Amino acid sequence: MRRLACLAFAVAVGFLGLGIPAPGVEGAPQDEAPPPFLLTLRGNYVVVNYTPGGLDRAYHIKMRLDLLAADFSKWVGTPIRLRVFVLTRDEWGQFGFGVPDGLPGRIRGSTLAVPWAGDAGTIDLWTEIQGDPPPPLVGTPMRGTAEEAATMALADLLTEVEAARILLTMGSVRGEVPWVHQILPHLVARAAFVRYEGPRLPEIDDFFAGLGGGDRQVSLERYTGGLDLPTLLWFESRFQDGARLILENGKRNEVREIIKQARKALSLIHI
Repeated sequence: MRRLACLAFAVAVGFLGLGIPAPGVEGAPQDEAPPPFLLTLRGNYVVVNYTPGGLDRAYHIKMRLDLLAADFSKWVGTPIRLRVFVLTRDEWGQFGFGVPDGLPGRIRGSTLAVPWAGDAGTIDLWTEIQGDPPPPLVGTPMRGTAEEAATMALADLLTEVEAARILLTMGSVRGEVPWVHQILPHLVARAAFVRYEGPRLPEIDDFFAGLGGGDRQVSLERYTGGLDLPTLLWFESRFQDGARLILENGKRNEVREIIKQARKALSLIHI
């Protein structure tokens, strides 16, 4: 926690260790061509391809990620667009993701995949992740039970982070150190949570705080690829907490200023 507090202070005064990779084609997604059986729903910044019967889920994803991508595009000064596949459980298995159905998956380039609907399998997954069954979603869900719909609401929070990772890559913004780089998408997602889901922030904070089985004595420098799911989710929890501290200790429009500094940087700054 002390390390995260120091990081928050460092970012607030503009020393986040950010760099710029070699220039690429910004805004033009090098994404996966959708299978012919998927339908298409277009937003301003997001194209959603979905299985017939999943329009409600596709529309929900489009609305969430259009807001995220619109804000990010304004910060970097160029349109950055996403493609999202909304896949059934059977389709999920065909793509061979490294994460189970019920979590967001990455196909390639700027293509993100999200689950089509909650079911008994996603309830089991989130019960295993959190230690308890997810509380039923308030209100009447468009499809399935309130418990199944609740698993999609949980997945949406991680989807926001994964979409932010793609936006940062497409916008040529990265952190020089791997664990610093992983805080950046949480900053972008956190800014959207604050702006568009303010009343839910205590619920969102509780969700991230509970990922990965609670407190662990693991340094953030140990973050790397190929981690098991509980450890990976624990890191996501810590990265989100770092983003929270940065925004709480920073100033207005903090994320925009961080991204602006990164894109204009002439040298790398390390912490």
